[in-house]
Amino acid sequence: MIWFPMVYWMIGLLTTLVAFPKVMVKRQRSRARWVSPDRGKGSL
Repeated sequence: MIWFPMVYWMIGLLTTLVAFPKVMVKRQRSRARWVSPDRGKGSL
């Protein structure tokens, strides 16, 4: 079963090789920030 770790690492490598150039070429847009929903804490 030596092929299983090799396939696992190859999938990770291919994912990195495809995603990294896409991230580097993409234009800088606004940063993703979580906006917490109001849960009514201020209404009491």
